[in-house]
Amino acid sequence: MKLERAFELMNNFDVPESMKKRAPKWSIIFVCVAGKVMDVVRFYEEYPKPIRRLDEYREQHPGAICYFIAKPGQYDCLDKLEKKIKSCFE
Repeated sequence: MKLERAFELMNNFDVPESMKKRAPKWSIIFVCVAGKVMDVVRFYEEYPKPIRRLDEYREQHPGAICYFIAKPGQYDCLDKLEKKIKSCFE
């Protein structure tokens, strides 16, 4: 997945303005060995209720060596998201 697409999904830019109240509340971003975003799993429930299922999501992404949780607006520019992904390898 391209970095721009992951940025769009985690910040709910794909959600129409009229639906923003019902947009996902937070996401888990899975990163693979190559430093690429594998997937963005979005959650509509308040954090951390679904965190109990985290092992299930990790099993669905066996190539992921890193994952992190992000809320919309937490990474407000591509540079910040890119730095976060690079920090997974430090």
